[in-house]
Amino acid sequence: MVNAAKVLQDLRASAERKPDVVVRLGKPLIDSGAVLKLDADAWLVYEQVAIAALDMGDDALALKCIQALEIKFPGSPRVRRLQGMQLEALGKLAEAGLIYKAILEEDETNV
Repeated sequence: MVNAAKVLQDLRASAERKPDVVVRLGKPLIDSGAVLKLDADAWLVYEQVAIAALDMGDDALALKCIQALEIKFPGSPRVRRLQGMQLEALGKLAEAGLIYKAILEEDETNV
């Protein structure tokens, strides 16, 4: 777990996406619950894996991550952005647009 968490942290720090690597390393952390042992970094991993899962077409993993983030951070613009991205991945562009529009109406600098 430590090695996977370190690689994920390094990818975040370098701004590298590498969704295949992120999903391969992050999915076991999330499925086993070990991600929660990462304390504050757990939520960064959930977000990172959600985006990677969307890139890879793993809708179930993305949903699992986004739901965990929703519970921890209800109403957060970052979580709502992920929800919009998920809707886009599902081809629900109009619904995604409504989410993005609402986020911008609340804070026009949140882009």
